[in-house]
Amino acid sequence: MQSVVWLIAPEILPLSVRGPATSLATLTVWEFDLLIAATALSTINALGRSGTFSCTPR
Repeated sequence: MQSVVWLIAPEILPLSVRGPATSLATLTVWEFDLLIAATALSTINALGRSGTFSCTPR
């Protein structure tokens, strides 16, 4: 999923906003990575492995 930021975003953005928009996209990816890393263990403890990685809502 993260390769989308590095490969597609610079290709589809116009030159006038490419730098700032790619920076914003990179920042967003890093923020979501931090969110997942910070909450993964507590989520596994609360829901279990199958509940954490399940695609269906409980």
